[in-house]
Amino acid sequence: MSGERGALAGLTCWQYHGWAVGIIAATAAILRYGERPLVSGLGLVLLCFLAYLPLTLPGARNGGDNIWYVPTARNLLRNGTAELSGYADDLRKMDPATVWINELRDDPRLVVVGASRYMFHPPGTAFLVLPFVPIGDYLYDRTSNLVLRSMQVAELAAKLVAAVAVGLLFWLALQLGESQAMAAFLALTFAFGTLQLSTHAGGLWSHNAVLLPLLGTLILLVGPGRLRWLAAFPLAFTYVVRPDQSIVILVLATYFLVHHRTDRIRFVVGGLIVAIAFVFYSERVYTLPLPHYYTLSRELRMFSAGFASALVGHAFSPNRGLFVYVPVFLFSVYGMYRVFTTKDEHPLFRYLAVLLGLQWLVASMWPVWWVGSSFGPRALAWTMPLFVLFLSPALRGPLGWRPGARAVWLTAFSLALAWSIFVEMRGVMDPDVYAWNDVPVPVALAPRRVWDWSDWQLLR
Repeated sequence: MSGERGALAGLTCWQYHGWAVGIIAATAAILRYGERPLVSGLGLVLLCFLAYLPLTLPGARNGGDNIWYVPTARNLLRNGTAELSGYADDLRKMDPATVWINELRDDPRLVVVGASRYMFHPPGTAFLVLPFVPIGDYLYDRTSNLVLRSMQVAELAAKLVAAVAVGLLFWLALQLGESQAMAAFLALTFAFGTLQLSTHAGGLWSHNAVLLPLLGTLILLVGPGRLRWLAAFPLAFTYVVRPDQSIVILVLATYFLVHHRTDRIRFVVGGLIVAIAFVFYSERVYTLPLPHYYTLSRELRMFSAGFASALVGHAFSPNRGLFVYVPVFLFSVYGMYRVFTTKDEHPLFRYLAVLLGLQWLVASMWPVWWVGSSFGPRALAWTMPLFVLFLSPALRGPLGWRPGARAVWLTAFSLALAWSIFVEMRGVMDPDVYAWNDVPVPVALAPRRVWDWSDWQLLR
C-alpha cells in the first residue's frame, strides 16, 4: 500500500464492481434481518472495510502532507515524544516521487524547535490512530523501512477510519428518526457515492480523521438527554484535528446552548478541558499556545480578487466542483430548503445547513482553494456526511406531489446518484485521473486548468 499492493489488490475495474455489489448485497441482508441497530451498524462498518480493503487509491499515497501522522503516533507510544529526527535515514532511502522530499532537513512538513523536528500539521489525526499503530506495525513488521511501513499502516488505518465513519452516519441517521432502511441508504450513499470512497478510503488525511469526532458529536447531541453534554469533548477535539473546525464548534455549541440549557456549565467545562490539554501539549512540543499550522488562518482573504471565482469553483468548476463530482448533492440543497420551510424536521438540520454555508465561504477564502493535487473538491471533503443527511428531507419532499412529477424527480435523483458513484469508481480505479494534476502542466503552476472543460479530470 502506498507503493505496495493492497491485500486484495490486482482486481480489474469490473471485478471490483462485482466485489462492491457483493458487499452491498451482504450489507442489505444484515440490515434486513438484523434486529438491533448496533449489530446492523457494526456489520455495515465491517462490510465497508472489506469493500475498501482491495483499493490501492493511486492518489492517496500517504506520502504527502499526511506522511508524518503515523510516525508521530509511533514515537508518542514508544518514546513519549513527537520528535521525528530518527526517521532521517529511512526517509532518505525513499523515492522522492513517493514522499515528495526525502531529506528530513529540507522537509517543509516539519517544524524545527530547538534541535528537534516535529510535524507541522495538526496532531489530532496522530492522536486518533494511536491505538491502531501497534497493530499496523505487527501486520507490516517485515517492512524494515519505518517510513514505508508508516505509509502502509496509514493506508490500512484510513480504510478503517472511513468505514467506521460510515457506521457512525448510520447510527446518526437513526438518532434523527430515520428508518433503518433510509439510514442504510444514506450510509451506503456516503460510502460509495462521495469523496469518502475516492479520497478517504485509503488516505489518512485530517479531513478523513475528523469525521469520527464530528459524527460522534452529532450522535451525542441528538441522543439521550443526560449524555448530550458529553458532546463537548469530541466537539472540542475536532479543532485538534483541523483548525477549520472552529466553524463547527461555533455552530454546534450555539445549537447546544440554545436547545439544551440545563447542561450548559458541564458542556462548557468539558470543552475547556480539551482546550487546556491541547494548549498544554502545544506548549510542551512547539513552545507555542497553538501549533504553527494554526497560523495559516492569517492567509484567509475575504472578498479578495479570487473569492467569487472560488465560490463558484467549489460548486461548478469542471475539475473541482462539488456538484460536478457529486451531483446528487444538488438534491441536498433542496433538502436544506425544506428544513427551513417545514416544521417536521429535526432542528439540528437548520444548524447543519448554516454550517455548510459557512464552510463554503471559508474554503473560498483560501488562496489555493483548489487544494493542489487532488481528485474533486477536497476542500469540502469533511462535509460529505452532512450533505448526505440532507438527502432524506429532499426525498420526503415529493411525497405529496402528483405521481408524474414524483416519477420525474426520482428518475433525476437516481441518475445523479448513478453519476456520483461512477465518478467515485473512476477515482479509485484509474490512475490517469490523478495524472491530470501534473499533465500536461502541474495545476499548481496553472490553476486555470480547474476551469478547463476540454480536459476533464474525472474522464481522463
